[in-house]
Amino acid sequence: MGVVIAFVLMFFRRGIGFVREFGMYSDLKPMMLLAENVLQVIISLLFIWGFWCMLKNFERFDVVEKQSKEKAIGFNKKGKR
Repeated sequence: MGVVIAFVLMFFRRGIGFVREFGMYSDLKPMMLLAENVLQVIISLLFIWGFWCMLKNFERFDVVEKQSKEKAIGFNKKGKR
């Protein structure tokens, strides 16, 4: 979820950068630059958090896969008796 939110925020950051580069609101240029930098930090943190959660989910998936494999082997052994 964090990665998806980060991608959405990237579009907002790019939009602010586009407005700032073309000087549409030249009096707000320092504020837009600050907002762009703050969004970049938030995006980076969301990517780190999202990838960390994905890593934990994949580790948990390996555990579930191992347990289901052991149960399937046990079920097959019971069926052969």
